[in-house]
Amino acid sequence: MPEAHCTHCREPHAGTQFFGEPEYRRSLDGLQIAEVHHRAGCDVPRHAHTSAFVSVLLTGRYQSRFGNTVAEFEPGRAVWHEGGFDHEDSIAAGGARFLCVEVDDRRLACLRDYHPRSPASQTLDDRASFALLRLFAANRASDDDLSIEALGAEFLGLMCEPDCSADEGRAPWLDRVCDRITCAPGDRASLSELAAIAAVHPSHLARSFRARYGCSVGEYARAYRLTRAWHLLAGRRLPVAEVAYSLGYADQSHFTREFSRQLAIPPARARRLLRQGGAVLDA
Repeated sequence: MPEAHCTHCREPHAGTQFFGEPEYRRSLDGLQIAEVHHRAGCDVPRHAHTSAFVSVLLTGRYQSRFGNTVAEFEPGRAVWHEGGFDHEDSIAAGGARFLCVEVDDRRLACLRDYHPRSPASQTLDDRASFALLRLFAANRASDDDLSIEALGAEFLGLMCEPDCSADEGRAPWLDRVCDRITCAPGDRASLSELAAIAAVHPSHLARSFRARYGCSVGEYARAYRLTRAWHLLAGRRLPVAEVAYSLGYADQSHFTREFSRQLAIPPARARRLLRQGGAVLDA
């Protein structure tokens, strides 16, 4: 696996390519997967990685600084960095755990068939973050390599979608629709309500939303709810039933069914998995 490079000392760091303690390594076709644990708060010096990589925060909190961006991360949030791109991190007190995936140059070059430029360093949206959480759960469950690689390809497919954020013709009402979905996940909006907010017909909303985000309104909302659920479970504060109610589920069983269908583990087991740290997921 490629090594991290600290631009202050201009020498590769010995050992692993990531700071922290790497666990659960897996090498696939063009992908290197590791779960990385920082057991205490610390400042990670400015450094770069030879290969492009993505990380999703599983537990804890941290701040990352790259380019002109200063981003605060909570569990369930992810960031993508180009190969050779400098960044520095501050791990909060109590430490943090990450799933990190490196993408080698050959695999990244394949993306250019679909995406003319390599994805730039950026924080990622809920769909991409949730795809990585699914990859984490499958990796912990010791799924076969094909299943893991398919989930990795699904994530990379999201990275291939064209960036329409700067398009002059982008409908401004799409932002209002997304704000309504994410500002009150426990108070779910109907398609008719969202269309009224946008002042467009529901069918036009559905078509425009998929053209912009590559998914349906419902799929977008579900990814947001379940990424938020991961954050609440990682916090270890709320009972699972209260997590369900806060996200607008009719009851705990409804929440458990949807969470389990998407992540292949129930929420209570996911919480135990986060608490156990290095323990292998039970069958």
